[in-house]
Amino acid sequence: MGKSRIYLENDHLKWQKNYEYEKDQILQAIGLKTLGIEHIGSTSIKGMAAKPIIDIMVTREVRVVYSLAFLH
Repeated sequence: MGKSRIYLENDHLKWQKNYEYEKDQILQAIGLKTLGIEHIGSTSIKGMAAKPIIDIMVTREVRVVYSLAFLH
């Protein structure tokens, strides 16, 4: 198996625009239960070279239901 190469690109204004577009798409898909959508990873840091991959973290309101079982 050959080695994969990692390509870094200089800071691009398009990364922020791409994030904003994807954020809007996520909000349309999952709606108001979204608590936050954040642009994370190296492309979110202005002036930093990065792999051209937009990382996005989405937090949602979660309903937790516990189910417990005990063996006797």
